[in-house]
This record gives sequence, C-alpha cells and structure tokens, in this order.
Amino acid sequence: MSLFDSMLEKLGIADSEFAACCERPWGVGGSVMRLTENPACAWRTTVVALMSATMLPACGGQNESVPAPPASGGDAAPAESSSGATGPLAGTRWQLVEFQSMDDAQGTTRPEDPSVYTMQLNSDGTVAMQLNCNRANGMWTAQPAADPTNGTFGFGPLAMTRALCSPPSMDERIARDSEYVRGYMLRDGRLGLSLMADGGIYLWEPAAE
Repeated sequence: MSLFDSMLEKLGIADSEFAACCERPWGVGGSVMRLTENPACAWRTTVVALMSATMLPACGGQNESVPAPPASGGDAAPAESSSGATGPLAGTRWQLVEFQSMDDAQGTTRPEDPSVYTMQLNSDGTVAMQLNCNRANGMWTAQPAADPTNGTFGFGPLAMTRALCSPPSMDERIARDSEYVRGYMLRDGRLGLSLMADGGIYLWEPAAE
C-alpha cells in the first residue's frame, strides 16, 4: 500500500469518494479553490496539509507539476536591501525646479510653487515626497559611478494619497514617471533625475529643512 493510499485509509476516505472530488488535476491551473467549494470534499484540506506535493499525481492519473520557485541567484527579482542607502544622495532634501522634456513640442514645465514639490531621500533607503496637495512614500536606490556625481537611480513603488489638487498640478505626472527614473546627475548643486529612453529630466535643487 502506498503512503497516499495509507493516508486515505487513515482518514476513512474511499478511493471512489476521493476520485469523485478530483474534477481537475492539482498543480498549475488546478482545482485547489474549486475543490474547497464542494462541501462534500471538505476533508481535502486535511489531506493537502498532510501530504503536500506527494498528492499531486494522484488526481485522475495526471502528472501536472507545480513549478519550483526560482533558485537563489537565478532570474528572480533581487530582494530589497535593508542596509540603507549610501552615497552623496543619502540624507538629502530637494525641491522641484522643472521638468525638461526631450520633446521640443513639450519643452520645459515648471511648477507654480516649487516649495510644494519636495523629495526627502532618507539614509535608510526610504523616500518621502510632497507632491502639491498629495504625499508619497516608498523606497529609493542609487549606485554611484566611478565619478560619484552621477550613477544609476531608481524608485520602488510609491504609495501616494489621492487628493484632487487644484490645476495646474504636476503630482500625478511625477508619480507616474517615478517608475521610469534610471539615473542621477549632480551639477552645480542641483540634482537631475533622468527618465529611461531619453524621456526627460526632473531637475531638483536643495530644499530647506
């Protein structure tokens, strides 16, 4: 008797009863949620907890497998670093000067009041932004080049409030563009954050605390 059959016997589940509840194979696209919807198959969760992966081939004789998670060092996305941020940008505070588009038809866009567009790059790797009447929080990372006045830069997903600011406002645009920031450059005391594919540059200047 297999370990699987032994488990069914201990739970008092007949083979025919188990087969009746296995409408689809478990695994990728399988019926884990579908089976739990059937009250007559409530015992299935007990079997799953006890048998785990050893049960996957048992339903309907199909051998559909669950993909293993990516191995360490593979193509999985890197984990967020908890060691904080370093380099010339850590612990700095900025206010928006303008957005320089690479599209001549759009040109340069300046906020009416730069003081309501601020960005705090904290040393622990978090970022706090005031975007007109809204606020946004998230993570930031930077990797200085050999010349630390420039390098790669990126924001993590930003959590943002959703108040409706009086127009004209740049809050939604900045939040939308944040995921496309790929580099930074320090020149004459100002910080330029460049978008991918020559999408444009957000220019910031030091802000008072």
